[in-house]
Amino acid sequence: MKVFLFTFAFILTGAISLSGQNISYSEIKHSFGYSLSISQIKEENLIPKVNSGISHFLSYGFEKVNHVYHRFDFNLGYGKVKTDIEEEALSFNAQLLLSYCHDFEIFENDWMVYYLGPTSSFTSSLSEYENWDEAHAYWGNYFSFGPSNTILFSFQENKLLAMRLDLSIVGFYTRPDYDRLYANEYWTFSNIIKIMNSNYHFGLWNNAFQLKGSFEDRIPIFTDRNLSLSYSVYYSRIQAEDGKPLTELFHKLGVGIWL
Repeated sequence: MKVFLFTFAFILTGAISLSGQNISYSEIKHSFGYSLSISQIKEENLIPKVNSGISHFLSYGFEKVNHVYHRFDFNLGYGKVKTDIEEEALSFNAQLLLSYCHDFEIFENDWMVYYLGPTSSFTSSLSEYENWDEAHAYWGNYFSFGPSNTILFSFQENKLLAMRLDLSIVGFYTRPDYDRLYANEYWTFSNIIKIMNSNYHFGLWNNAFQLKGSFEDRIPIFTDRNLSLSYSVYYSRIQAEDGKPLTELFHKLGVGIWL
């Protein structure tokens, strides 16, 4: 988090000191990307220890920029994790993240536009910890709503810096039962989807909270094409009333292309 705030302050200071161009409004643009993530997952329904590792994410998104900023993101990730007392990473985590924001223009000048509005998202995290409990799956699903902030800086023609901060503070979530001593999950696709999407509960930020922040530098490489270099952070905490929390933290470095 300190790295995130420091980078934000550094880039913002540099942006203010530069004279930029007017933000160029666009039709719908599409992006494809890859991110490498340092991942930390703490599943306290199982053990009160952090599982760490490297995750890989593929992403697709589209946006439309006018006086309203529309943005959709799709991320699919997978990684191996382990605790500090394990020699080999045998546990895995899979992630699915979908989000859409509809932000309204709040402030504009020659080099910056600030948007604020609502965002909705669905996130799904599935893990299996072979050394600790090979009979059960562990998950956290969350349909959420909250505020979205977007700042677009234009320093020169066709070059754009995008900053985003989204919070999920209310929604519906599901977690496995805390006591599953005699339960077994059969690892078929249909069964896993079924058990992960049952027993949803309504909750506020004390039950389920998520933060997503990102910095993205878009560098022109061809006509109407931009190389994307990005850093993003994702934090999530989901806890059922009768269970213990699932806490996740991902630091991602990404590369992609906007078409």
